Formats: sequence, structure tokens, C-alpha cells
Amino acid sequence: MLPCSKFRVGAAILLDNWKVVLGSNQENAAYPSGLCAERVAIFQVGAIYPDNKIVAWL
Repeated sequence: MLPCSKFRVGAAILLDNWKVVLGSNQENAAYPSGLCAERVAIFQVGAIYPDNKIVAWL
């Protein structure tokens, strides 16, 4: 379980190269210093696949 909200949240992004990038909530006891799952996934796309476009996300 996560320390603050007790919710497990995830996001998936489909890229134009058919890769799926995942993200999950990153929580911290020092609220609100966590990151939402969507933001984590988008940052990962920018870091690993900067030249690809997002086709869809869930």
C-alpha cells in the first residue's frame, strides 16, 4: 500500500512507435510532494522517447 492515500493508480501511454509507457503514483509522507501517474508517464516519454508522439493514453 502507498503511505498516504492507500490508492494504487497507474497510467499508460501509447506512442506512435507502438511502445507503451507506464507510470504510477509516487507519494511521499511530506504531502503534496508526490507525482500523479499521468505526470510520471509523460515525463518518462520525454526522457526515453523524446522524438515520438503520443497516440493515446489511459
